[in-house]
Amino acid sequence: MRLIRKLVQLLKKELTLQSSLLALLVEERAKILYLKRDELLEINKKKEVITKDLQEQAELRTLILKELSEEFEIDVKKNLIPQVLAIKDLDKDTKKELTSLREKLIEVSESSQKLSAENSGLLKHSLSLVSTTLSIMTARPVIDNNNYSKSGKVNSQSEETEVLVTSFNRSA
Repeated sequence: MRLIRKLVQLLKKELTLQSSLLALLVEERAKILYLKRDELLEINKKKEVITKDLQEQAELRTLILKELSEEFEIDVKKNLIPQVLAIKDLDKDTKKELTSLREKLIEVSESSQKLSAENSGLLKHSLSLVSTTLSIMTARPVIDNNNYSKSGKVNSQSEETEVLVTSFNRSA
């Protein structure tokens, strides 16, 4: 049962890390919306640390589950946690705690993945908007104004304008 306790502790730590990652993703979304570049860089550094920690936890979990599979003859090709829950010597409280941790981990990690994908889309869209804005701002304006010459004098009126002015003057 020592391995089960290790697994429970590991899953608790993993849940804490996943929750921290989710909180950073929520914060990241706000920074993306307000284009706060420096703060986004800080968030990315924090996310990298958490992601590294999560990878380490996943490796430890794999080792513990491998040991459990050897000790309790669990099939490693199938989903291991439900098989661990099926161990006969496991008390109800531990089963309940494992089930709860598993469900919470699934929920938090799915939310993190979804939010991460949405943030990536927002970031790409924001970069596209910034790029378009810069293109517009740096483009040379094309002035197609034939009303005035370069010297500032009024050019002669076109035939259509003359007809309109003449008909307006007659009706007045």
